[in-house]
Amino acid sequence: NHGISEDAIDKVAKENFSLLMTCDCGSSSHKEIEKLIASGVRVIVTDHHHVGEPLPKGSLLVNPQLKSNNVSAEELSGVGVVFFTLMGLRKTLREKNYFSQHSEPNLRSFLDIVALGTIADLAPLTGMNRTLVSQGLMVMKDTPQIGIGALKNVGGLSQDQPISSEDVGFVIAPRINAAARLGHADQAFELLVCQDPVKALELAQKLSSHNQTRKKKQQAMFEVALPEIKRQLTQGYEVLVVASEEYHPGIIGLLSQKICQEFQKPTISFCIE
Repeated sequence: NHGISEDAIDKVAKENFSLLMTCDCGSSSHKEIEKLIASGVRVIVTDHHHVGEPLPKGSLLVNPQLKSNNVSAEELSGVGVVFFTLMGLRKTLREKNYFSQHSEPNLRSFLDIVALGTIADLAPLTGMNRTLVSQGLMVMKDTPQIGIGALKNVGGLSQDQPISSEDVGFVIAPRINAAARLGHADQAFELLVCQDPVKALELAQKLSSHNQTRKKKQQAMFEVALPEIKRQLTQGYEVLVVASEEYHPGIIGLLSQKICQEFQKPTISFCIE
């Protein structure tokens, strides 16, 4: 479920939350939002996906696809939307003199997370994204979050050398994505919020192990698919379609990508459960 899950709704009710704020999802979760509002929960949706029908009355949607102002920000990824939402919140709190008695957060210090999320989501590195990523890569080099520093370590990236978008896309991001693909997204989250360098290194090593497992599973799936691919190519298929019970549901997208790149044909992969 890529929207608001029933588990999330149950947790909100169980722990008596008054506000639910989403990240990178929710623009199409109409029934779930209606259920939350009916139970007295306020809902703020931050998302960058396509906007269909208006969300239920009583909810707030922050989404660059709305095009409700003169700012062009359609290229933003989910993490970029959240970052600008936090900037807006900080601006409002400044105007209300909130920080006269509270410490003001340095949002720039989180730009390494923003850069990581933008690159990992394969968002175009143009416009606002280009600015966010270029600044985020500088933060990633000089003062990264402890978890990102640990990922640099296990990935063999120098702690004092500039970081490129390729370093993030091919060394850091795959380790985080692999954990999620194999059902260990909680470990990736724990690493990104970790404040203990020793624990962070341990988690980063686990993510590296998951990435190696992902690579092996992906190659094994490709080898399973190969005879069927060759049969379809021999028969002149313009679109390749493969399916197997041996495929891992978290990796079939990567399998399709590999087949497409290898044989230059649109590819659809199914995991039979």
